[in-house]
Amino acid sequence: MRAYACCFMAGTTLAMIVWSLGSAVTLLLLLPMLWAAMADRSSVWFGMFGYYLAGAHDVPVVVVAFFPDVGMIVGLLIWLLHAALLALCWSCLWIGRERSPRAVLVRFGLICGLMLLPPPGSVHWLSPLLVAGELYPGCGCVGLAATFLLMALLILYVRNCSVIHLKVVTVLLLASIILNARYVQPPPPEDWVAVNTEHGGFPADLAGRYQRHQQLIAAARVRIDAGDKVIVFPEEVAGLWTAAGQYWWRDLDEYARRRGASILLGVDVLIENKKFRDALLLLGAQKGQIFSRQPIPLGLWRPWSEEGAVADLWQWGTSEVHGKKVAFSFCYEDLLLWPLAISMSDKPDVVVSVANHWFASEQMVHPDIQRRSVTLMARLFGLPLIRATNR
Repeated sequence: MRAYACCFMAGTTLAMIVWSLGSAVTLLLLLPMLWAAMADRSSVWFGMFGYYLAGAHDVPVVVVAFFPDVGMIVGLLIWLLHAALLALCWSCLWIGRERSPRAVLVRFGLICGLMLLPPPGSVHWLSPLLVAGELYPGCGCVGLAATFLLMALLILYVRNCSVIHLKVVTVLLLASIILNARYVQPPPPEDWVAVNTEHGGFPADLAGRYQRHQQLIAAARVRIDAGDKVIVFPEEVAGLWTAAGQYWWRDLDEYARRRGASILLGVDVLIENKKFRDALLLLGAQKGQIFSRQPIPLGLWRPWSEEGAVADLWQWGTSEVHGKKVAFSFCYEDLLLWPLAISMSDKPDVVVSVANHWFASEQMVHPDIQRRSVTLMARLFGLPLIRATNR
């Protein structure tokens, strides 16, 4: 049991350093090395269980915020189950002791592939592959492939300490240093702006809703008068889009149209009964609706239920706004690899991220992990990032 406790502490320590303390993301390179160095499947499971448990330690609080009636026990169970299932993927595909280099690469590739795409990818945040944005900025899929190769070589080096593997690792790391020295993050379009708010949860009473909409309308008018052409508001900041909302926004909608400005307003769009789509509503010069792909499981996405948000996992997640191809990331999607990876196939010009952390306290690291994850993805593909959040 002492060996298992050491593995658990190793995974926990790594997650706390990288995600909770905000230290170098590059340390994620150690995770596959730990996987390769462990003695058996049980050791692997305990190590990875500790990693996901520590990295996602906000889960119980988030569950209670979404479901006040369920209590902390349910939040703890979901937290433990989430970490246990992700650790199981690493454990089941552990490389063993007598595997050939080819088998090692195949098994590590299977882990990355399984945890990149849904359904496992729908709950897999804290991915070690996010380090690609730190190592190979602007390189896109080539950078992702180089990161996989670097990790695979480090695994092989742990297994047999080959000088050849170490030489290739050195070359890849030198390439990373050169790329980082030359990389300049592209700025967002000049007349695009994100409006960050601190409005908390959406009010339940009509008077509170009216006041919320008037606050958002006033903020949008200020940005239009300042000359901005695309104004991005946070996810779901305007609540469920109703006839009353349309009425309250009608004057500003016309004003924005005359000024050639477009407003991207975070709303919920009712589909049928109690099903809705998490959306950005386009008002002003350009009209339309942009939908999220992966609402947060349990909190919004409950496919077994007759209520909750609807998912659309395989749409591109891109749309053209004011002549720019935009890749959109909605809140929970910031944590995942696959939504933006799919969007990059459509060759976007800019990434727009919208989030709503109405449930978050200052002590929670969950919002910061979201911000860092989506920032790393935008950096990997060399795209400007515009991000609007509500706290």
